[in-house]
Amino acid sequence: MPTGEIGELVITNLGRTGFPVIRYRTGDLVRLNLTPCDCRRTFARFDGGLLGRSDDMVTIRGVNVYPTAIENVIRQFGNVNEFQVTVTTLHEMRHLEVQIEVVSGNDAERVRTRTSRRIIGLSSARPASNDFTAVYQQSEQLFPF
Repeated sequence: MPTGEIGELVITNLGRTGFPVIRYRTGDLVRLNLTPCDCRRTFARFDGGLLGRSDDMVTIRGVNVYPTAIENVIRQFGNVNEFQVTVTTLHEMRHLEVQIEVVSGNDAERVRTRTSRRIIGLSSARPASNDFTAVYQQSEQLFPF
């Protein structure tokens, strides 16, 4: 990758003879800088440190959450029209909210209970109740597109 462009960090560690890591994709996005620094070292550096992720993974209180995994759970329920996953940060803590549009004629509370259990069950760690919020509406106006 040319210097200055953003790309995914891939590592190879041939120093471990028993189990070398060859072309391990970290999922981290970095900007490579190969120009020698003022101290005359010639090591590659990452301008700005880690810039983001190549996947959609977010960490909610130490639990890795993949929005695509949430989508896979929600799409199993035929009584869901659309959904939206929103991650916000409040006081340095991330909060996950899932908004789901329930098909008219279905019990929104029952859908909330069933999908919430399945979504929270994606992780072996139990997130605190205030880290996950499920909002359900029986309305065609939630997603007007």
